[in-house]
Amino acid sequence: MHKAPRQSEVADLMRIQRCNEFEIALEQACAMGIGKLQSQAGTASNIKYWFTDPFAQEVVERLAEFFFINSVEINIDADMGCRVAKPKSSSRAPAETDAGSPHHITLMLTITPSGQNPPPFIIIGGLAKVSETLQHFMDDGLAYFDLCLVPCRLDQCEKKKKGLDLSQRALLVLDGHSTRLDEVAADILTKNNCTIITFPGAVTHILQPIVRVLARDFRRFYCAELRILTLLTAEQLKTTSNIAELKRNNIILATIDSSRQVTTILNCKSGFSATGLFPRSVDKAIKCKYVIDDNDAPIHPEGRKTKRKTASGLNVGLEIEKKKRKRSDENEYIEENEASIKSKNKQAKKKQQPKKKSVRSNSAKKTKTTTVKQMQEPQTLGK
Repeated sequence: MHKAPRQSEVADLMRIQRCNEFEIALEQACAMGIGKLQSQAGTASNIKYWFTDPFAQEVVERLAEFFFINSVEINIDADMGCRVAKPKSSSRAPAETDAGSPHHITLMLTITPSGQNPPPFIIIGGLAKVSETLQHFMDDGLAYFDLCLVPCRLDQCEKKKKGLDLSQRALLVLDGHSTRLDEVAADILTKNNCTIITFPGAVTHILQPIVRVLARDFRRFYCAELRILTLLTAEQLKTTSNIAELKRNNIILATIDSSRQVTTILNCKSGFSATGLFPRSVDKAIKCKYVIDDNDAPIHPEGRKTKRKTASGLNVGLEIEKKKRKRSDENEYIEENEASIKSKNKQAKKKQQPKKKSVRSNSAKKTKTTTVKQMQEPQTLGK
């Protein structure tokens, strides 16, 4: 009799298959020229420098598991898997959609090392108000939404009900997109005692827990769930007049279910542990098979520098403080220049004023001499 494999053996087989798929994907990327950037950035020296600045030991000290947060924005549009026919010279990837476009739906997937993750945050474009179904999801605490026009935020009372101490220090690690340097968002997070650190460019497949462990399984579960929901609602899609809303609800349900299946305690802990973020370990991060060993001759001893500032890891709060100081210094310099120009103008006006007075005095003298002559004329005639 053939014995069925145990659960641990199945998990090992799935892990081996996942690694093989990842290797094939990287080989294809290198063949297309995409992996060149990753090979330049994925050196041990570059990662070591990021672990010293900005991700130093001081940042992680006395930090609770629940308040170490990794978040990634994932595109979950209905047509994300469609083939795009384009000319040979142009890019084969689908074009990016704006945040406010009608069919734009993205997910902010957030995890912590403890596995106690917040509900998924879904961004929906093109809606003017919250529908009943979306409100139902929010009331049940299944998901939270941002409609790009009507922002819906987490309630502070709900956080307190869960027993969270809002005064504790938090750490948020993100990819190095240019929008991470937004001053308004950074000010809100710093006021709430949250530090923001970005990963270096082209190394998220090594250092980011969601990308390293959860992203592939999330895509697989999401596609399967969406396929099942599409088959179940096939008749409704033919008869209903509001097809867009039904498709949107299917996408949201598939997203909620797949995020629940992926964000388990084991996956979250293994993601942070494998990347060396929590507990903090430089050796674990460097031991990844996708890291290039350059310990003998470091390629980037002071981190990889490019023209794009966000390509290297940043402490966003400190960067924005530097910007504000620079701006204030520039404003002070401008004000000083304006004050000096005003003072010079005043001095020039003062120098010009005496000349005008002298002209007036000369005219007054002329009038006086004429009056004296007029007074003297009748006296001469009388004599």
